[in-house]
Amino acid sequence: MRRAVLLDWLAGALLAAVVIVVWWPALGASFQFDDWNVIVRDPRVQSLSAWLESMPGIRPLLKFSYALNHALGGGVAGFRALNVAVHALNAALVLRVLAGSGRRFGLPSTQAAFAALVGAAVFALHPVQTEAVTYVSGRSSSLSATFALLSLLAWLRGLDTPAETRWRLASFALFVAALGVKEPVVALPAVMAAW
Repeated sequence: MRRAVLLDWLAGALLAAVVIVVWWPALGASFQFDDWNVIVRDPRVQSLSAWLESMPGIRPLLKFSYALNHALGGGVAGFRALNVAVHALNAALVLRVLAGSGRRFGLPSTQAAFAALVGAAVFALHPVQTEAVTYVSGRSSSLSATFALLSLLAWLRGLDTPAETRWRLASFALFVAALGVKEPVVALPAVMAAW
């Protein structure tokens, strides 16, 4: 088990480094298309207090992330840096789901780690991710995926532990958080049921 954990950490560190190197050049780009109306000109995300005053509202966690970016400064590069960080986290979460699944299905630790790394690298580096990473408004997809993947991991953890109820509750809370970012994640329980 110790070896599996070490392999997961090494694979995760390698994957995060690759994600950052590949997507880092996007930090120099300007706001695009919907970014202007959703982030730059929307008074509800210009500060944390403006965000709070606009609640309740749709996609509250997504808008909170924009307000937090405004509060932290850094301009458009700060927004994109957070997008890259969220994508790196998602790649690590995909790696974790895949590695755990590989071991659950009987692969030796080394093979499970390698297969997970390949699968997570395809996820992390595939051109289809460009919009979610480099287009600031695309954060809705990445951030909802973060909470959905965490929800899935909590649900899977509940399958392997006597504290199943606690993990199920955590999974449900993370699912609700994902809904607070983007509505299409409502399909997640169907994915879990199919699993």
